[in-house]
Amino acid sequence: MKIHLVDAFTDKAFAGNPAAVVLLDAEPTNFDWMQLLAMEMNQSETCFVWPLKDNSQADWGLRWFTPGVEVQLCGHATLATAHILWQEALVSRDQPITFYTPLAGHYLTCDFNIEIETVLMAFPEVSLTPAPLPAGLVEALGNCKPTHSGRTDNGTLLLQFKTAEEVRGMTPDFRAMLEATSDCVLVTALSDRPGFDVISRFFAPSAGIDEDPVTGSAHCILGPWWGKRLKQKSLSCFQASRRGGVVQLELMDGKVYLSGHAVSLMRGELQAAAVQ
Repeated sequence: MKIHLVDAFTDKAFAGNPAAVVLLDAEPTNFDWMQLLAMEMNQSETCFVWPLKDNSQADWGLRWFTPGVEVQLCGHATLATAHILWQEALVSRDQPITFYTPLAGHYLTCDFNIEIETVLMAFPEVSLTPAPLPAGLVEALGNCKPTHSGRTDNGTLLLQFKTAEEVRGMTPDFRAMLEATSDCVLVTALSDRPGFDVISRFFAPSAGIDEDPVTGSAHCILGPWWGKRLKQKSLSCFQASRRGGVVQLELMDGKVYLSGHAVSLMRGELQAAAVQ
């Protein structure tokens, strides 16, 4: 059973967001084993991919786990998985890859741009509804107060701030954040640096990740949010974690097209004691 470690949304090692990619021969059935392996790997995401034989719309199945929970949508680990399938010649680089994700029922398509060696992913747009701030959240964020707030149906709060400096300089108290809300918290502002339209950070202590380095799925929220306000279909986004990462996105026909680089770091095999 092969396992790879990949840095996604970066063109250099030890930046972007790491993901462990586990290659399986068939759909896994042991949820506890997958969660234990994700906890052992202790990455933002450990994902499991396997060939599909009876699905006319997709060729591969895909599931993602943080060290604490299974998630419905993950951008950087999808990018990492597509990168490995092409790298290991399990799929030809001139062929697209369509994944089926059992937990949410999404079909996600990835294409490889051979000229600039980036992965292009088609994800669904995620909408927001206005939402009040949970009691204690402003204090948990270091008394940073947003100008706008909204919430997705699957439990992410988006908070917009006046300045990029507020977002960069934020020092959250993650224990207090957990007490204030079980939602993930996405903070964002207009960028103040050339070459980028938007800056963001993503906090998910309830999922076992205090701060996610680069969050592809968060840009399915950021894209339509900022695209409408900036009247732009194309956005260049920087996620200002310690590792940092760049996400390019295009808005088209109700989808968010995310693109980025990936770098392979390690490959190995699970030993018998670790196999389900």
